[in-house]
Amino acid sequence: MSSACSSRSVPPAAAVDLDYCIDDYKPGRHRDSAFCCQRIDQAVLSEASLGRPERVLDVACGVGNLVAGLQEQGCEAWGLEASASMLALGRWLQPHDRVTRVRGIAEVLPFRGGSFDRVLCKGSLDHFADPAAFMREAARILTPDGRLVIALSNYESLSCHVGQAFYRVRQALGIPFPRGGRYWMQPPDHTVKGDLRFVQGLGDGYFRLERCYGVSLLWLFGPWSDIVDGLPLRLAWAMMTFLDCGAYRLPGAADMIVSVWRLRGPSWEPEP
Repeated sequence: MSSACSSRSVPPAAAVDLDYCIDDYKPGRHRDSAFCCQRIDQAVLSEASLGRPERVLDVACGVGNLVAGLQEQGCEAWGLEASASMLALGRWLQPHDRVTRVRGIAEVLPFRGGSFDRVLCKGSLDHFADPAAFMREAARILTPDGRLVIALSNYESLSCHVGQAFYRVRQALGIPFPRGGRYWMQPPDHTVKGDLRFVQGLGDGYFRLERCYGVSLLWLFGPWSDIVDGLPLRLAWAMMTFLDCGAYRLPGAADMIVSVWRLRGPSWEPEP
């Protein structure tokens, strides 16, 4: 397979953060955060490696942990990232991997058509200036039998609804709510609100949805986080795994939604 890169021109940067750095990310300190992050990585890696793809691209790859994992499984792994600092950090953290890292934006992918067997996007599509443009570009660079794998936060999750109700009760009783962002509200740096309806509408003539499922339940809901933190680790993990099984069947209630897409036709041109 020849080189995937092309000289496609890139339009002026959209009004989104292209200089994201590791200091902007504040991972949760609770066990439910660790569980959710681990499970979503497992789900995306599993979907990406099905069928032994030759070449895989992770769009908005951050430091490149996912593609490094795929490279270890024998794939030719590529990562695209808009932030120069995240790319540099990835090269520093993993200096000996053979991942090809490219700086670019999702709306204009600098690769030739039909270059990749898999395209991944984990937790980033709701940050893109134009998610529809990314979907068109993903369709263009995929091989005819390729797959697009998207993982997205769900702001209509059970955790979000319970969190909203919990906040209203505390407010009515005059009980102060802990400081910090309201996790159930769409953050200001998100360009769209992720939920099941939004995910199901992403195909837009280019893709058909092959499967869709959820990952994790009750992530970030304070009382639940405190409960699993206070239990013996094996029991806490078993309880979170049990809820995760329910999330799989109920993506509309899950904390994260995983969707797998394939092209509608033999080429990337949309159906009429």
